[in-house]
Amino acid sequence: MTPAVTETPVAPEETATLQPSSSEKTVFTVWIPPQFDPQNGTPDGELFKSRLEEYSSQNPSLTIDVRVKDLSGPGSILNTLRTAQEAAPGALPDVIAIPRALMEKTAEEELITPFGEYAAFFEEKSWYSFADQLAVYNEKTYGIPFAADILVFAYQTGSFENPPGTWEELLSTSQAMIFPASDSDALVTLAFYESLGGEFAQLNDAYLVDRTPILEVLTFYQQAHQEEVMPFWLTQFETDQQAWNAYTERRSTQVITWSSSFLQANAPNTSLAALPTSNGKAFSYTTGWVWSLVDKGSEQVDVGVQFIDFFTEERYLAEWTTEAGFVPPLSSSMPFWGKDEVETNFFERVLPAANLIPSQKFLDHAGLVFQEAVISVLEDQMDPEEAVSQIQDQLQDQ
Repeated sequence: MTPAVTETPVAPEETATLQPSSSEKTVFTVWIPPQFDPQNGTPDGELFKSRLEEYSSQNPSLTIDVRVKDLSGPGSILNTLRTAQEAAPGALPDVIAIPRALMEKTAEEELITPFGEYAAFFEEKSWYSFADQLAVYNEKTYGIPFAADILVFAYQTGSFENPPGTWEELLSTSQAMIFPASDSDALVTLAFYESLGGEFAQLNDAYLVDRTPILEVLTFYQQAHQEEVMPFWLTQFETDQQAWNAYTERRSTQVITWSSSFLQANAPNTSLAALPTSNGKAFSYTTGWVWSLVDKGSEQVDVGVQFIDFFTEERYLAEWTTEAGFVPPLSSSMPFWGKDEVETNFFERVLPAANLIPSQKFLDHAGLVFQEAVISVLEDQMDPEEAVSQIQDQLQDQ
């Protein structure tokens, strides 16, 4: 028995339900983005489809209706939730698969419901500490993680005897280190800032940053620019995909990227290392995907919790993340993860040191401010002292 899978928008005749419905069955609706579509013919899609079939066979009183929703645009998960909540509550899903940033927005608008006492149901699982951070927003659990992505240093195998672990060692390579210098969220820069102990404090509607660590980061950028480790042309890269493409085109032998770019590309002759930091102490950023609940009544929430538990079982997560190009958020999944021993050992070392990226609310407020400062330094428009002053002034004025 296979759950129904529909696209958005969809005509009634396009919905194929292989598990026949009846008046005695309860419809349980799951919303997923296109990349996780169980009908897309990919290995991870096939695994998801098989898991859905298994869940359906164990729960014959349910008709599982899987609907594909975009992450942006008029028919997106967020917009459809808004519309359905006001105009057609019966069309709401029971569970949704969403990235962390979208979890924050839907939680802010009360479009998803906190797990409350149900959160304890998942505490027995062996989550990495970052997964606990990923699940919680405003001190409430709004999502159960099922896929993780971590910021890593990737390099051409054999280009180093030992990959650079510190900024000083990175400068000595005299090779361009590709990263999206014009990223509107400035995540690499913020990761370096937090690796130095920098914090983000909110005062009313303004944010405060520590001057010393951000000055140290931008001074490092200035030095890296002078040594051609961070040439001005890095400012043309706004996204991780652009930076990764430049690396695969051999514009350099080293890149800071998200692990999913590496894992989904099956990049040949590429090895991974932790991010270089000022003192060599391990630090990285992580983000990921979660299952969230939409409250349609206590009985449906009960089923939703059971569904999410079934789809976060350690062996299934290991197999699915292997094929989907993510890292499992459960440490107990790593022994079953299907990557080679070198990659598995690497992630087992760095995942405990991973920290959740700043909230989307902060990034929306401050990301462009940091982006402008980075561009100004790498294009010799400002020195680090001036750039830091600009950051502090702009954050306080917003």
